[in-house]
Amino acid sequence: DIWFRFSAQHDCRLANCQPTGSRAVIQEREITFQTISLLAHADDDHFIVNMAALHNSTLLRRALPRALTVPQPLYTDRKAHHFEVAVRLRMSQAEK
Repeated sequence: DIWFRFSAQHDCRLANCQPTGSRAVIQEREITFQTISLLAHADDDHFIVNMAALHNSTLLRRALPRALTVPQPLYTDRKAHHFEVAVRLRMSQAEK
């Protein structure tokens, strides 16, 4: 049975995928001077699903184990990080 559709992207950071070359960017059917890097994926086992951007995230949360859907904090001490950023901002503002 198919419950719903979702989009998953390969986790290149975790798999340490490296650029293998580049190609020209095509814009409005014209080749430009800009280039884009091409990647070779190191594995086919690790993917990322953006849970916050899905219209059917509740269905996906029900289908996956809780360990895969629990929010991951960016910083272990959020309050300390905010204070650190505030200090840097104040210093940069004082220099202006």
